[in-house]
Amino acid sequence: MRLIKNRSQLLAHFTLRWEIAYLAELPPQWVPFSLVGQTEPLGMIHSRTHEVRLREGCTIADRQVVVLSGPEMQGGSTGR
Repeated sequence: MRLIKNRSQLLAHFTLRWEIAYLAELPPQWVPFSLVGQTEPLGMIHSRTHEVRLREGCTIADRQVVVLSGPEMQGGSTGR
């Protein structure tokens, strides 16, 4: 997916069908995402609302490509 900066918020623009299907199958929870080729989470997206939150101190470029991390990458954290 791509993260698009829209004034003071980030919007998720899904580029692959499986991303939407994957989030829809999950219970309401925060799912981590990272930059392509990295495993350290950059932020989280809510599986139902698609609200995006970056980790403190992280910045991104407009239209930044990120990848969802699977449940095995979450380390038990579901966000705030």
